[in-house]
Amino acid sequence: MPKNLLVVDDSALMRRVLSDIIEDDKRFVQADAANNGLEAYDLIVSNPDKYDLIILDINMPKMNGIQLMEKMNEKNIHIPTLIVSTIAKEGAAETLQCLELGAVDFITKPDSFLETKSEKFKNKVIQFMCVALSMDTGEGSVLSSLQPVAPKPIEPPKPIEPPKPIEPPKVMDVITPIGKAKEDALTKVTDTANSAISKAKAAAEKAAENAAKKDNPPSVLDSLTPRKTSEVKEEAQVPETESTDDKKKGRDALDGPMSYVKVTDFKRKPHVDVNSDNKLVAIACSTGGPKALQQVIPFLPKELNAPVVLVQHMPEGFTGTLASRLNEMSSIDVVEAEDGVVLEKGKVYIAKGGKHLRVKKKSKDFVVELGDDEPRNSLRPCADIMYESLMNLDVDEIVCAVLTGMGSDGTRGIGQLGAKKNIYVIAQDEASSTVYGMPRMIKEAELTDEVVTLSSIAESITKVIGVRK
Repeated sequence: MPKNLLVVDDSALMRRVLSDIIEDDKRFVQADAANNGLEAYDLIVSNPDKYDLIILDINMPKMNGIQLMEKMNEKNIHIPTLIVSTIAKEGAAETLQCLELGAVDFITKPDSFLETKSEKFKNKVIQFMCVALSMDTGEGSVLSSLQPVAPKPIEPPKPIEPPKPIEPPKVMDVITPIGKAKEDALTKVTDTANSAISKAKAAAEKAAENAAKKDNPPSVLDSLTPRKTSEVKEEAQVPETESTDDKKKGRDALDGPMSYVKVTDFKRKPHVDVNSDNKLVAIACSTGGPKALQQVIPFLPKELNAPVVLVQHMPEGFTGTLASRLNEMSSIDVVEAEDGVVLEKGKVYIAKGGKHLRVKKKSKDFVVELGDDEPRNSLRPCADIMYESLMNLDVDEIVCAVLTGMGSDGTRGIGQLGAKKNIYVIAQDEASSTVYGMPRMIKEAELTDEVVTLSSIAESITKVIGVRK
C-alpha cells in the first residue's frame, strides 16, 4: 500500500513540483496539500492517522512550519516530517528548531526552477522520504544503498549448455564441387570451431562445479546492496590501511554518505580501565543528531575530565547555531571548533560545517585542525577522518560514542583507532535512534563495549571518563 503524504507549502509552484515527484513513484501518494500551517493543522487534527509523512516548508503565512510542529507536539501527534525550505545560513536557527521539534531532516530548496525539475533534486527528495519512512529506496535504484534491505534468495547459476559440435563436412562432398584447396581451408575452419566448442564446454563444466560448491552465491548487485543485520556481520572488507588500487576501487563502489558498507575485520585491542587524566571523547552523529544531542550534551558534567570533539553531518552555516543552542542548555561549554584552538577539558568542540576536523599534537597540547580537503564519501566533516586523526595521539583512553545517523561513517575510523589505542565504544540502540545506520554498523563490526538508549549515553561517557576534583 502506498504511503500517504501531506505537502505543506505556500508556493503553488513548489507544491506542484513536490506533487509530481511523489506521484512519479508508486510507493507514495499525495493525500492532501495545504498552503499554510493552519490549513495543514486542521487536516492533521481532523484525521491524525491519515498521513505517513509530512513535507513541510518553514516560512508560511498564518502559521509557519515551526508553529505547526509545536502544535502537533502539544497534541501529542507524531508524524515523520521532512523540511523542504529556502532557509539558508541566516535561517539555520529555524531549521535547527524544526529538527529539535522532531523533523527527521531538511532539504534546501533549489535556487532556480530548472533545478527543482532536475533528477538530482527529485532523487534527493525521494531518498530523504525513504529514510524518514524507514523504507527501501527501490531495487536497482541508484539510491538503493540508503537503507538496509534483506537480499532476495539467489539461486545457483544453471550449468551452461555447450552448443552441439559442428559436424565436419564429408571430404568427398566437398572435393567434387570446390576442389582440394577449398577442402583444406574448410577442414581448418571446422577444426577451429570445434576447438572453441571444447573450451566453451570446459568453461560450462567449471561454472557448474562452482555453483555446486555454493548454496547461495552472491551476485554483483548483491555485493552492492546493504544486507540485513544477521547477514552483514559474516562479510569482511579490507581495512582502509590496505591501499592497493583494486581494493580502493572495491571500497569506493560501496561507499557514500548514506551507504551501509560491509563489516571490516578489525583487530581491536580489548579495553583497559585506566586511572589517568589524559583522556578524550569523540562523538559522531548524522540524521536525527541535533535532537539526539539535546539528550546527551546537556547531561555531561562541566567538570568532565576530558575534552569532547564532535562530528555532526551538517552544511556550512548550521553548526555554529547548533553549538550556541547546545551551549545555552548545558553546564559544559559548547563551541564551534576553530582552527588551531587548544582542546580544554570540560568543553565540547563541534566540527565546523563544510570542514574536516582533526586533532593534532602541538607541543604539550592537543589542537584542532580544520581542513578543506576533499569530502570522503561525500561527507565533510567526516567522522572517519576525525577518528583516524586520533591514532597517533599520546592519549591513555578514548571514548567513542556513535549516535543516530544514516550510513556507516565512523566505523572504519573507530576500527583502525581501536587497533592502536585503548578505546571504549558506546553505540546508541535501535529503539531510540531516528535512523539506525551508523550505530548499527559499529555494533555489527563488533566494535562496541556498550549499546545503550539515548538517555544513558551521557552517563556512560561520564562513568568511563570521570570528573575533575
